[in-house]
Parts: sequence; structure tokens; C-alpha cells
Amino acid sequence: MGKKNKYDSKEAGLAISLAMGRFFLKAEDLHYGYWTDDLEVDVSNFVKAQEKYTEFLIENIPENIKTILDVGGGAGMTTRRLSDKGFKVDCLTPSPDLAKEARSKQGKEVEVFECKFEDLVTEKKYDLILFSESFQYIPVKFSIPQALKHLNDNGYILICDFFKTDAPGKSALSGGHNLNKFYNTITGYPLEKIKDIDITDKTAPNMKIVDNFINQVAKPLWEIAFKFFDMNYPFSFNLLKKFNRKKIKKTEEKFFEGRLNPEEFKKYKSYRLMLLKKG
Repeated sequence: MGKKNKYDSKEAGLAISLAMGRFFLKAEDLHYGYWTDDLEVDVSNFVKAQEKYTEFLIENIPENIKTILDVGGGAGMTTRRLSDKGFKVDCLTPSPDLAKEARSKQGKEVEVFECKFEDLVTEKKYDLILFSESFQYIPVKFSIPQALKHLNDNGYILICDFFKTDAPGKSALSGGHNLNKFYNTITGYPLEKIKDIDITDKTAPNMKIVDNFINQVAKPLWEIAFKFFDMNYPFSFNLLKKFNRKKIKKTEEKFFEGRLNPEEFKKYKSYRLMLLKKG
């Protein structure tokens, strides 16, 4: 028998996030919310903030764009909204679960590519390639050349994602390419920077929602589980803790020490919308 493919942890995490968001928040999107001044930062407004994020994306699509490839399109909601606006859109996601979700939301005219962006093989070319919180998962050495390959002449790359800053120390929130290194890298490609908008202040409030969830739900459940297994299965549980001491410590340091908050996010991350034009 052939070697069975592994279920990528990022893909599993996104599928779980979709299921939880759908159940608890009635949310179909997987991206951050965009918190305008008139929107109170509260979990009850999270879906509204996500809708504002999508509106912000669409507002920054240049005129005369007809065809779009939505890279890392998640469950397909952004793809559908773009289609509803009159764009001809295809969607790409490497997750079989999310690809199934995306297909269920689209018409037959939308092609859903079930692969990594760097593995995409198609003769199609697009006026704009969109990376909405997907750019961080793809090495720049693959993402930019592949995007240029599948763009029409004078086409655009639209990136809306967070990058790492050069702040000293280490963030509890992983992910993101280094911003300054990215700037240096794209100078080597035939790209003109049309827009570079810093929206960190509008996205950092999402971490308040995360922090509240950790303190009010995740941490109490973690402590209850430890107490339950310690009191009912002390021998087995002590063995488990002994052989997983480092993993347990790392998890507690990352999630339960108050480091996933807006201030830390603004220190270590720079969330930006970038519009690059193919020269």
C-alpha cells in the first residue's frame, strides 16, 4: 500500500475554526475582523467586523478588473461575494474540507483548485490575484513568481495579511513574513507598489476577542481537565505530564500568560493591505 498523506495541522486548524465560528458566532468567514471606530470590540460584533474587512478588500480592487484568483479562499465566502459583485472568480485552497465548503457556495462557473498555490497548474491567467490572510503560509520565493506567471499583463497582486516587525523578542502569535525582508525581496521582481496601507490598528482588536476567549473559556477548561485527570487517573496522568513537560509548558506560556493581546500584536505584527502591479 502507498504511504498515506498526512492531514496538515494548519488545514485541520482552519476546518476546526470554521466549525466553531459557524456554531458559536454564525460566521462563515475565516479571516480577521476590521474594527472601525463605530464598532464596539465585542464578540457579538465579530461577524460585522469580518464583513467590514471584506468590504475594505473590495474597495481596494482597481477599476477594470474582471478576473480574480482568490488564493487560500477558505470556505469560499470571499469568492462568493466577489462573484456577486460581478467579478469572474476562481478559488484555491489546499484543504479538502474547505474546498468542499467552497464548492457548495459557488456556481458552476467558479473553479475551485484543490492544491497549494505553488503547485497550481492551469493555463488560466487573471487580472488580479488575491491573498487574503493566505500570503503568510506561502514562501515568497514561490508566491511572487507563481503569481506573476498567472497574471495577465498589467495585472495586480492584492495582499491583505500581517507581517512580522523587527521588534526585539518573540511573539506568542506565530506566522507572517518579515516585513522589511519582504520589501527588499519584491524589488527584484517587475512589480510596482500602488498601495501599502497599514491597518494594524483596525485588526489588532481581534486579539481582545481571543484574549477574552482564552481567559473565560479555554483556561478554565484546561484547568478543569488537569484537575479531573490528576484526581481520577494520577499514575497515568503523571506519566503523561512527565513525557510531555516541554509541550505543556510551551502551550501554557503561549496561551495562558496574557501574551495574545492587542498590544503584543501591534508590537510584533504589521497588518497591511498591499497592491502591487505587474510591470
